[in-house]
Amino acid sequence: MKKRILSLCLATMVVATATTAWVSNLTASAESAENKEVVLCDFEKMNPDVTNLRVGDGLWSLTRSTEYATSGKYSLKVVPGAYFDNSVPYFIVPLTSAYYGFNYNVSEYISMTAKVYNEKTTNVKMKVGISTTAMGRCLSTEYELSPGWNDVLYSFNHSLIMMYNGSLEDIPGIYFEFTSCGTRNLADSDVVYIDEIKLNPLDGEVKITDVVKLDPYEICDFEKSYQQYVIGWDVYADTPPETKIVDVRKGELPDGVLPTSGFRCLQVETHPRTSGSATYPKLILKNYVIEKAVKALTEEEKQRAYICLDIYSKDVTWNFDTGFIDSKNGAMNSLQIATTLFWGPTCPKGEWKHVRYKLTDIDAPKGDKGSKTAEFMQYPDSMCLSWPDYFTGENRTFYLDNVRIELE
Repeated sequence: MKKRILSLCLATMVVATATTAWVSNLTASAESAENKEVVLCDFEKMNPDVTNLRVGDGLWSLTRSTEYATSGKYSLKVVPGAYFDNSVPYFIVPLTSAYYGFNYNVSEYISMTAKVYNEKTTNVKMKVGISTTAMGRCLSTEYELSPGWNDVLYSFNHSLIMMYNGSLEDIPGIYFEFTSCGTRNLADSDVVYIDEIKLNPLDGEVKITDVVKLDPYEICDFEKSYQQYVIGWDVYADTPPETKIVDVRKGELPDGVLPTSGFRCLQVETHPRTSGSATYPKLILKNYVIEKAVKALTEEEKQRAYICLDIYSKDVTWNFDTGFIDSKNGAMNSLQIATTLFWGPTCPKGEWKHVRYKLTDIDAPKGDKGSKTAEFMQYPDSMCLSWPDYFTGENRTFYLDNVRIELE
């Protein structure tokens, strides 16, 4: 995460702390470039400044008022209300659009700035982050918006963007996220106005080396330092799982539990659902790792290959679903839709469950006769592991290890 906010004469300074993550073996170099400041949205026109936004829950409208605009006469009014407490009001400002003919490469920019007006007399929380192809919304920074104008600066951590997205190109956008007020009543909701969303150029261009180095038939065994970044999550709620790589040599696993490969595995601590709407929780193994592993296979090996993984459920016997998407036909979303979705496995409490899926089965026709065929072997993308919502009780923990390819 990255946190830094500057203040202007007319702006109240916002205070944020910074957590810096170092990714080993990533190198950056600068080359001279004629980059210029880019105004993504100043909201002086409906199209494309508003019509091109991608929005989640909440109310969004173009407002004409010089009081709530820093440039021109218009700004975006945001009312982050929703019917459910665990809804996530957000909007995404695209960085690429084939229709409007732009594609901003974040390697050429150092940060994004925005002017944000908090209409309340108390502080309001807002997150800004990157919307990636591989992971959806991630790399967020939380800001405390003081009453009045706030000048927000979000710095790009190019190394982490590379790890989360697989490249610095074709980033879908930058997202702004708010806490749901749990109501559509304007009187009970926070209200903010946003203006002048800009990209600020680098004095040069960042180049980052690829650090994803796979052993033969490996996908992810959690033994390498970069692998902490290849797993992400997607949850339609404010109760995301807590993930970390644990080491048996440090006593970080339950007694008697050993990783199935090496000394480390991934620990996933999940949380009960907090309200009536479904959260569709899942882990996502990012596309560039899957792609590299599958494309390393020969055509003959692909016919005999299985994608395998090991799951240990610590607290309950639990059903998991595994989904695969290919980059040509499908996209994973909050409803767990994938190009190919396998129901199961059932993982008994207190033991490792070894699961495998044959590549030719992933590419088999799905659904009724005549439905499209997946093309995962040719266009491999992400893999997800999802689990059921639960309402009561303590947190539930499971472990994931040794995602790999085996040949029959």
